[in-house]
Amino acid sequence: MPRHRVPQRALPICLLLAIAACRTPHAPAAAPVLVATPNPADADAPLAGAARRPKAEKKPKPVPRPKKPRRPKAKRPPPTPVPKAAAAPLDLSFLTSKTACALVFGGATLTEEEGVEVDLAQLNGAVTGAVYERLGALGYVVEPLVVFTRDSGDRKQTVAIELAKRRCNRVVQVSHYLQGPTFGFLVTMIQPATDQFDPSQDLWRFHWDPMPFTRRYAYRYTEDALFELDPEDVAQEIAFDLAESGLLARGRAP
Repeated sequence: MPRHRVPQRALPICLLLAIAACRTPHAPAAAPVLVATPNPADADAPLAGAARRPKAEKKPKPVPRPKKPRRPKAKRPPPTPVPKAAAAPLDLSFLTSKTACALVFGGATLTEEEGVEVDLAQLNGAVTGAVYERLGALGYVVEPLVVFTRDSGDRKQTVAIELAKRRCNRVVQVSHYLQGPTFGFLVTMIQPATDQFDPSQDLWRFHWDPMPFTRRYAYRYTEDALFELDPEDVAQEIAFDLAESGLLARGRAP
């Protein structure tokens, strides 16, 4: 049966709109979008496919400066053992003798510090020994004593015991010092006297009377001055002054 085409203008407007809607293709539904939540643990991890940042070149290490050679440190002299006291009361007649010997006494009270103090102590011992040899060569009755100890009380006790043992009644004391830009030696003479005997230790307690001789020998201090100073030159000057004082005895000790 033939179909009759209905003229479009005879169709109502609402029908035309419905037909047009049926003929228009529908847009496909949008795919759901997944949003990734960042993980804090992966914050430092590089992204896939991302270009890696080139590593910074390491700076070359600075070339160390050559160190200056250091002078070898002077060895600390070992402490002098304290002699034992006499086992019986001593004959003290030598204290008033005019021909008794003189004890040339030097050394130092050692400390824990290294460096200049040790160098001065070594130089003191060398000067003291040289003074003894100079005075002996001039005919004076002298005895040497160089004491290194960590206790000043031990030094005094050692001097007192050695004085009585060697029967000397004068002490030529060589001490050193370092004050500001100068260093040097202080030479004094003392005379022992005693009227006290300690029966518990069989030891006479000495006290010291100063004698009219005090000399100071000063030198300018530099880094190498302690090594450049000749102990023989210092000793010659000290021995000359001691000989001029007239306080030392010549000849043999009693």
